[in-house]
Amino acid sequence: DAKKYLEQSLRIQEKHYGTESIETATTLVNLGVVMQQLGNLKEAKEYLERALKIQEAYYKEEHPEMAITLGSLGSVFIDFGKLDEAKKYLEQSLRIQEMYYEPGHIATATTLVNLGNIFFQLDKFDIAKQYFQRALKIQETYHGQEYFATATTMVNVGNAFRELGELGRAKEYYKQALKIQETYYGKNHIEGAHVLRSLGKIHLLTGQTKAGEDLILMSSRIFQQNRQSRN
Repeated sequence: DAKKYLEQSLRIQEKHYGTESIETATTLVNLGVVMQQLGNLKEAKEYLERALKIQEAYYKEEHPEMAITLGSLGSVFIDFGKLDEAKKYLEQSLRIQEMYYEPGHIATATTLVNLGNIFFQLDKFDIAKQYFQRALKIQETYHGQEYFATATTMVNVGNAFRELGELGRAKEYYKQALKIQETYYGKNHIEGAHVLRSLGKIHLLTGQTKAGEDLILMSSRIFQQNRQSRN
């Protein structure tokens, strides 16, 4: 598996280049990402911090490779629930990305989304909305308006508008996201079910009880179908 091969690669690199060489930093970052995916957050953090220390010593100043490591550390701290730490790393990553890449570079979109998620969790919905909208604009320019990766960001924008009480705007974004998801995944995918449920709640909040209940029922059936298919 990926973890095994990366650990083997790291041992070879450390033997030939030393434990503080720049060659090992990329492998450490990749190991950190894999460990995060496996839920081993403590190990992920340790690998990424080692990589960042090597990069800082080697490059002497901020460098695009460091932006990747900082962004990954920010993501790990989000998973830890340490939002202030995550925010610090992600803001540093974004600053480097904006320094080295042209405006609207796709690499910044993930960082913007992660920052939006942090501010959303901190109940700063207007700031979250701004980060999500910036990310969405980049994704739509890069991928086009009907690309599946933009759908998640559309849902995030919708969620922010919902929390700000702008239910009509939230509904627009949910409907856009649902259309894309159904095009890519079909009408019975769990991603679409989440959006259907959100749309149903918007209808309920705006007094459209029958439509809201129907949408929530549709989402429940998809969730049930997905549970049954896994068993």
